[in-house]
Amino acid sequence: MQKVININVIAPHENNPRVDLGDLTELIDSIKENGILQPITVVEDGFLFKVIMGHRRLAAAKEAGLTELTVNVVEMGEKKQAAAMLLENMTRKDLNAYEQARGFQMCLDLGMDVKEVSKATGFTQKKVKQRVKMLDLDQQEVEQGTLRGATIEDFIKLEEIENEETRNEVLQKVGTKDFEFTLNKAISEEKMDKKRIAFFERLNSFAVALDEYPEDKKMKYAFGYFQTDKLDIPDDANEKTYYYVKPTHKSEYIRLLVEDEDDDVEVVSEPVVDEERIKRQENKKQLEQLFDVARESRKTFVKDFIKGKVFETRDVLNGLSKAIGYAITKDEELYSPDIDLFYELIGKEKPESDDYSKEMFEFLSKQDKFVYLFALFYVRLDLDGWASPIPLHYDGSFDDDDKNLEEIYKFMKYAGYVISAEEQQLLDGTHELYYNEDGEE
Repeated sequence: MQKVININVIAPHENNPRVDLGDLTELIDSIKENGILQPITVVEDGFLFKVIMGHRRLAAAKEAGLTELTVNVVEMGEKKQAAAMLLENMTRKDLNAYEQARGFQMCLDLGMDVKEVSKATGFTQKKVKQRVKMLDLDQQEVEQGTLRGATIEDFIKLEEIENEETRNEVLQKVGTKDFEFTLNKAISEEKMDKKRIAFFERLNSFAVALDEYPEDKKMKYAFGYFQTDKLDIPDDANEKTYYYVKPTHKSEYIRLLVEDEDDDVEVVSEPVVDEERIKRQENKKQLEQLFDVARESRKTFVKDFIKGKVFETRDVLNGLSKAIGYAITKDEELYSPDIDLFYELIGKEKPESDDYSKEMFEFLSKQDKFVYLFALFYVRLDLDGWASPIPLHYDGSFDDDDKNLEEIYKFMKYAGYVISAEEQQLLDGTHELYYNEDGEE
């Protein structure tokens, strides 16, 4: 039913999912000149009328000085009200990721199930669940991240971090240039921690943990492992007792000891520890891990570039892609790992072939997207033979002469890549983990 009512008895709906109504300037000017062209949809609530569709129009009308409005009065239950408000805003793409999450949760709180929310809004059930999960995060940080321009995809990526405290720490970087690197760093650290847990579970299944090196038993060194290594149980583990001394830090090398009563065997004493050397080795290992993290961030960017999330595809470069692609694939140094990385980046399965260069050219010649060329160029820069280049000497110091990684980042920046603060430190040698020539970290 359509009717004209006093603007003072029309109120915003308390469950409107859109928190920020945005800039109303143009709408106010339009209303002053033309009035409201489309009536506001409301539901009657006692002496008031609550807005279902038209919150921006109501706010602008009040600013424009209108005293009466034409409205459509409808009858709706709470579920339908929530769904209608959600659908209106989503259809116009007015909601940010956080507001979408609140809207979905509101519908669920009113008794709708995920399937009903999906049907009402047009979003898949998976996407509904993903957005609602955002509300498990620190809400103040979610709002701040949204204001910084974070996308729903950014918040979904946080699900890869299992630890809630770590997830909220990384959340502070959402919407900034450091997010992707910080995210991959946290994921990598969790993977390393899982490897350590698996290592010690296996180790403790056959070895006895000691607080310090024994002084009353004849022992010899048997094996040595890093804590993230895959541990093989010795064949004689059921016949002999193995020991190890509990480590004091994550990077400490684990030495397996075994009793040996031979007269020639001396009692194993605690090794002389070179604290500086241990610290340097630990830092070097962390640097190598960080370079891996940085590489994952670059790969993510290339994948997003190919999917059109960075720039729109420029058809004028299609022919150039095929021509230059052919020239590069004639390179005799196109090793197998390069091929693996190329197909990983473009999201395609690598074909079985005896001539990968030919297969790659045939693939490129059939494509109409120049972005595949971007992946190919990246592959040629990123893989120096069999490994990704990093400016790191064997002793953990910065290799100022190795410019390969610098060239990769130059290439990436032209495509729109924004380097994180920690990546820049790795690149220019200022990271605190680098070992200085003077012997100081």
